[in-house]
Amino acid sequence: MSAMWASAWALGWWLLALFVLLCWCVGGYRRFKRLRTQIRAAFEPVDAQLQQALHWLHGLSDQAQVPPAAQAAFQALQPTADLLSSALAQVRANPLHAEALAQLDGIWQSLQAAWQAYVQTAERAATALQSCAAEEGTHTLWLTQTVAAWQEQHTVLLHRLQAFNQAVQAYNQALALAPGSWWAKVLGLHPARGFALSTPPL
Repeated sequence: MSAMWASAWALGWWLLALFVLLCWCVGGYRRFKRLRTQIRAAFEPVDAQLQQALHWLHGLSDQAQVPPAAQAAFQALQPTADLLSSALAQVRANPLHAEALAQLDGIWQSLQAAWQAYVQTAERAATALQSCAAEEGTHTLWLTQTVAAWQEQHTVLLHRLQAFNQAVQAYNQALALAPGSWWAKVLGLHPARGFALSTPPL
């Protein structure tokens, strides 16, 4: 009789251990699912802002008052913007894909560099047009307005990128710390990637 009670007691402990393990697994799965959902939700405003910036940039061609000497630098913006649009579509499908995010971030940095190169070239070209005050004033006014609009776009985007990076950081921390790291290995989860943040360009 005592042997039967001992077996039942041992079985009860095993069942309890299995129940605790099951609860831990379900809890870990739900936590990672919640964190992954937060990353996707945090990317939506980033996506919307980048699309707005691209729409604005493509629209500049219809109203551009670019000095002739800066035309090449201005035209160089469009191919980079097209690349950014394609990369954005890939990340939109899965914001947790680190390689796709890295490509998007790299192209965005390239577009910022191309914009700064255009602004610097346009400023030099406008200065060179000082012999024609009316023409120089037109170019300078348009350049000032577009630079201000770009800075506004970039400032809004910067805040949204910070929120996205915070969601990524929370997820990656959960992946790195035990016991979550053990469960992440079982599920085959990999760290996500954030954006490289920078101050608003010229």
